[in-house]
Parts: sequence; structure tokens; C-alpha cells
Amino acid sequence: MLRSVAVIALDQVAAFELGVLAEVFGTDRTADGFPGYDFAVCTVDGAPVRTASGFHLAPHADLTPVEHADLVAVPAHAQGTAVPGPVLDALRRAAERGRLPAQRLLRRLRAR
Repeated sequence: MLRSVAVIALDQVAAFELGVLAEVFGTDRTADGFPGYDFAVCTVDGAPVRTASGFHLAPHADLTPVEHADLVAVPAHAQGTAVPGPVLDALRRAAERGRLPAQRLLRRLRAR
């Protein structure tokens, strides 16, 4: 069951795409009968990043929540943005655990 979601925000993250993830997984709607999620926006070092819209975003954490998240997402960011090595490593580990959206979809399709 999906309980925890970690979103990795890179420099020049697209505000809209990040906002969609925050709205779907980060807004508490348990009073309305919807599931609740442990939601964290993460950056490589826990420091703020600049969005493509020009404002700075203060994350919840560094990459630590990625290690245990049930779902890991990376919203769109500017083409050519360098992806730091620690982010790539965290994504590889998440992929090995089957925690990336495309892999979850593929597993469901294979199960049919």
C-alpha cells in the first residue's frame, strides 16, 4: 500500500508539476475519507532550489526520505539541468526497490 511519497526537486524544477504532486499527495484529505500520505519534498542537500518560475523552494528534507518512500517522483525541470550524483544514486536504489512510477506501472501490466 502506498503510504509515503518522496519528491526530488532539482534546480529549475517546474512549479506546476511539483504543485500537482503536492496537491495529490501532500494535502491532507483524510477527513474526507481519502488516504493520507507521508509526503516530503527533497533536495540533494536539503537546501532550497530555484524553480523555473524564479522563486526559491524550501524542501522538507535532504534525500533521506527517498530511501524509504513507497513512491519516488521527480517533477520536470529545465533541460540541461545537471542531475547531481547523489540524486542518481538515490534513484538507482529506488529503482532497485521498484519505487519509481514507471516501474510500478510496468509491474502491474506484466501481472495482467
